[in-house]
Amino acid sequence: MPAQTNPLLSDAYRIPFHLIEAGHVAPGVRQALAEAQAEVDAVAEDGSAPTWDNTLQRLEDALQRLGRRVTPA
Repeated sequence: MPAQTNPLLSDAYRIPFHLIEAGHVAPGVRQALAEAQAEVDAVAEDGSAPTWDNTLQRLEDALQRLGRRVTPA
């Protein structure tokens, strides 16, 4: 299911819970986890010297995005 049709994958500050259907949950959570894992992998593979911005901030951003997508607010 494409991100634009799955409300769980919205980058909006608040998830539009009124639009979520049962069929959105499993694929949405899988995709959100895959995207977070991809960012962790990208940070791990980055060959540059670690800095706050290229390491911790990227991980924090990925964690925040994942949390917004799968945690009710």
